[in-house]
Amino acid sequence: MSPPGRFSTPPPASTGAGSSAASATPVGTRSIATCWADAPRSPPSFTTPPRRTKCVISYARLQTETQILGAILRDFGVGKGDRVILYMPMVPEAVIAMLACARIGAVHSVVFGGFAANELATRIDDAKPKLVLSASCGLEPGRVVKYKPLLDAAIALAAHKPRPASSCNASRRKPT
Repeated sequence: MSPPGRFSTPPPASTGAGSSAASATPVGTRSIATCWADAPRSPPSFTTPPRRTKCVISYARLQTETQILGAILRDFGVGKGDRVILYMPMVPEAVIAMLACARIGAVHSVVFGGFAANELATRIDDAKPKLVLSASCGLEPGRVVKYKPLLDAAIALAAHKPRPASSCNASRRKPT
């Protein structure tokens, strides 16, 4: 079923005088709203895995969080053209980190959390990042995956030594 307001059913084709067959739309066909102004809007939301609670992030909060993380990245010496690896699970903080990198002109490379140390080391050597931004852990069904030991081992294995920076702990996030 399509979301309300996103698709519309066009009016039936007219058969009266002045109508042309070329401009008539067959009855029952659907047209897609191509303008974002026509689509319904609501703030982005996500469901936290441990508690299955729904959280909503307003656009204002998303912008504020992005500005703050962008400033923190600058404090770590990241600037335009620098590369940053984001070693995080699929949490809103990963999106905030991507937007913060874009905001300051840094290039981000997403390595979703849980990659083995040798695989992460390969990505570190390929990207040669100035900084690795990481979550402290990831939550999988029935277990917690600690990222810090994996990241430490990957940096030890990698020829390129970026500056690690621990970011967030997804299990400590509070629903709003």
